Amino acid sequence: ALRETVDGYEELWGGSGTIIDPTGLILTNYHVVEEETETESGEVLRWDELGVALTVGTDEPPEPTYFAQVLAQDPLLDLAVIQPYADSEGNIIDPSTLDLPTIPIGDATELVVGQGLDILGYPAIGGETITLSTGRVSGFLSQDGVDERRAWVKTDATAAPGNSGGAA
Repeated sequence: ALRETVDGYEELWGGSGTIIDPTGLILTNYHVVEEETETESGEVLRWDELGVALTVGTDEPPEPTYFAQVLAQDPLLDLAVIQPYADSEGNIIDPSTLDLPTIPIGDATELVVGQGLDILGYPAIGGETITLSTGRVSGFLSQDGVDERRAWVKTDATAAPGNSGGAA
């Protein structure tokens, strides 16, 4: 989430996301793209643009590549889908020409307790490069208002702020 400044943009907050379609559809958490957030001091921050930075190498920080728009969001499920609409210079792009690498969406009903689980993202504890955390599925949680018994997957893998929206 970016705020426009005299010199360009400054990052207000960030998270991770997973490209799920070659046209740049990115699955993330709702709280990552929520229009405003309140800091611990009570200041309300609102973003002007959503920036997308892509991982080009596991030993390099992600490169700012696109501006994106929110296509779908669900605060109850804490999910959102965003899609690039412009390059990092602000030039409008046609998403159908992107052909980005993707990760397929899995099916949580196929998970079993004890199964291995990998989490990819940019947690605050991991520095500026992508971080892989591994663990196991340790259980499931339900949630009021969600029909599925597996609204949440519990894990013993380390997940920290910034991992939100990343691939698991």
